[in-house]
Amino acid sequence: MARTQSEGPRLVQFTIFSPALGPTEETVDRQICFSYPTLDASDSVLREVGLAQAIINFTANFGSSRPGEIIKTRRHVSVVTEPEDGWWMLMKIARGFTTETRKDGTTSTKYASNLPDEALKSLVGRAYRSFQILHRGFRHFIESRSLSAFKETLEDFYTRYLDRINVSGLDLLTTFNGISLIDPQRESSLAILAFIRSLQTTFPELRQPLLLWDHHVVYSGFKDLGSLHQIYDYLTDPETGKINDNIINQVKQKGEAAIGTRPASLKSPAISETSSGSDGRISFSAKWRTSTRFCGFLVGPIFSGDALENDSIPKRVYLGDNGIEHYLIVYQVGSATIAFALPKASIGNPQTVFTRSFWVNLKIFLDDRLAEVAEQAARREAESEAIEQTYQHFYYDSTTRRYKTTFVGTRGASGAPEIIDCLDEINDELTRPELGLKEIYLKTKNDAWLVGQKSGGRTLLAVVPKTDMNLNQLEQESKRLSDALARRTYRLV
Repeated sequence: MARTQSEGPRLVQFTIFSPALGPTEETVDRQICFSYPTLDASDSVLREVGLAQAIINFTANFGSSRPGEIIKTRRHVSVVTEPEDGWWMLMKIARGFTTETRKDGTTSTKYASNLPDEALKSLVGRAYRSFQILHRGFRHFIESRSLSAFKETLEDFYTRYLDRINVSGLDLLTTFNGISLIDPQRESSLAILAFIRSLQTTFPELRQPLLLWDHHVVYSGFKDLGSLHQIYDYLTDPETGKINDNIINQVKQKGEAAIGTRPASLKSPAISETSSGSDGRISFSAKWRTSTRFCGFLVGPIFSGDALENDSIPKRVYLGDNGIEHYLIVYQVGSATIAFALPKASIGNPQTVFTRSFWVNLKIFLDDRLAEVAEQAARREAESEAIEQTYQHFYYDSTTRRYKTTFVGTRGASGAPEIIDCLDEINDELTRPELGLKEIYLKTKNDAWLVGQKSGGRTLLAVVPKTDMNLNQLEQESKRLSDALARRTYRLV
């Protein structure tokens, strides 16, 4: 009887380099500022960097605006991006494989192909933005500090960051890295507006509030969508708060995330291909156990009960394409979280703004009102969903960076791995500009339809288990679902 052995994909190299630091053969090793799993500029790392540069230079001759981004071989996939002029990031992943050993001792190995191009590019981009929000950027860090301090910071930051990456779980959530938004009904919208107005009347310094229920945005006052996405991505990352990053207060239980509800994957191994799956609704069960409910500043001063332990100037983060410096304040009551990003230039003297009375009064205000208004909005959203639950789907709107999916519900991820992998491949095909595709319909072996559509910045990927539909009927049904989702566009209330 043949024996099989399988291994999933794994990260084998992550390198940050700048060709300008080592322009000659004698100084080429100086290009490497960070390399994982080791900082040493070994021959193998230098070969990979040299190969990547050669491919980039070669493909640039053909007029590509993004040359050599994905490099594929039988055993590996590499991603090369330039997040800043002259600075490059290289990530290399070993493909998963299955080795079969036959009775006669011969073996054969099959390498997996389910590493979505767009998910890999998104993964590297997110790795850069995670550094950027804390340190503004590579070039800025070197100019304000030094190259040696930059290398030390890269090693400290990325060694911890990369250890938590699971490359076997890449799917549409990784690809789009979107924002989960709640679209409150009118009654809830009015309650939110009243809360925000009262808050800003009492504390006029507090601009750009971001209100969340778990990882769902309830209200945003951000004028810049990119800055909103940066703050959202940072706060809802399940790893934020587990390790001290000098921003989040270490006030929750050791190893507990700041906001730990954001799903990491759509895949569930225990579901059949055509199952209708979860209803995708927001869960409120067991959220309000008084003994475990956290209440306090995640970013800001530390209180012992109602007593302020120390005066505090808020921590600073860098937002937007230009890395504008902001003060960050984050407060949480149970499942409700509110964050404020205050441009440093608008504050003046922080010592006169962030006083002891400011912090005490803000805590009292939020303790009394924050959780109730966020929970009300979230409950209304859960009660209002209708047609979106007809089919399993993943929907993304690039104009708001909003995503909505029924592959993740109250019981976790519900997408069959083979279905999610197919939807990943469909999305990759729709994204390739040279193909010019707007829609793809694919029938599975169990006669379910897989649908992919891109139009006007919106992407719909769905599973339609109706086997008797022809293509015209399928197109109309897909349009009906897409229109219903588009009508529920998130409003800044």
